[in-house]
Amino acid sequence: MQTAKNEMTRRVTYVLETDSIETAYRSMMALGIRHLPVMRGDKVVGMLSDRDILQNSYLKNGQRVVEPMKVAQVIRDVVHTCFPDSSISTVAEKMLVHGVHALPVVTERGKLVGIITSSDLLAILRDADFSRDYVIPFEYETPKSLSDIL
Repeated sequence: MQTAKNEMTRRVTYVLETDSIETAYRSMMALGIRHLPVMRGDKVVGMLSDRDILQNSYLKNGQRVVEPMKVAQVIRDVVHTCFPDSSISTVAEKMLVHGVHALPVVTERGKLVGIITSSDLLAILRDADFSRDYVIPFEYETPKSLSDIL
């Protein structure tokens, strides 16, 4: 069974809730990432996405200007996480149900040990060995008129 532990990124860049969103934005741009776990001490207290930053910024003379705010001011109160032994289907289901694209991977005590993203899930699909036995041909007949559909 594929688990979060097997597919997660182990070296996780994170921000503190007291950091500015400008600092977070610069980190995201430098690393080419879209999500950062937000920490308070050794606990994950939120996730910051590039969308959160874009909603609190504007363009001026072709440059992105980020509002002078702390990360804590823009993150949501609820953070969705998974465990290292969570199955990939559980991870995908959590992402779909909660409308998120990244989950911090935490231990039962809440220690951050990784992150898994929707890009990681797409890589799993890309690398999957789908044989033709699993493909069901779809036959579609073009209706002659609207009454054929109804």
